[in-house]
Amino acid sequence: MNKIITAIVAIAVFTTITISHVIAQETALNNTHLPESKNVVSPAPTTKNPSSSSATATLQVSIRALRDFEKSYRELSEPVWSLSDEGGFIASFKDKRITTNVFYNKKGRWQYAIKRYDEQQLDRGIIDLVMPSYRGYKINGVAELSVYNSTIYLLYLQDAGNFKTVRIVDGEADVIEWIKDGRIMPL
Repeated sequence: MNKIITAIVAIAVFTTITISHVIAQETALNNTHLPESKNVVSPAPTTKNPSSSSATATLQVSIRALRDFEKSYRELSEPVWSLSDEGGFIASFKDKRITTNVFYNKKGRWQYAIKRYDEQQLDRGIIDLVMPSYRGYKINGVAELSVYNSTIYLLYLQDAGNFKTVRIVDGEADVIEWIKDGRIMPL
């Protein structure tokens, strides 16, 4: 009887060890492929998780977005990652007085980037194109939108009683918003 119990225990131990070894091999094989996403800690809770009481929130950012960001912005430190309203990802960072937001879709594919800065960082060619038509105006800020192979500039101009938003695309400038004495004016 003792021999039978010993044999059963030995078979159970051998089976357990074999199964554990097979599971470990399968896990190792599966881990040779990169995961679809990676957990990233963001310094502030996201809007998608407003009930979070902790000082940090963990996001699961697409590995494709992480790779693209690292390739495109090698010289930068860690960005702050957040979720977009559409379920994609936004990498935000500030470098040399330029605030940048890089937008990725749910699958981690790059969609567009927006840079915000002041007149000192604006390309002189853009200033020379726009400002002769708006003498007396001051550039309050710039938004530079990069979408695929196109760059769109929005210049926020102000004089004594007017605010104008000028859009520059392919060397062409046009006013897209005009506020005079607090009222939106027709274009």
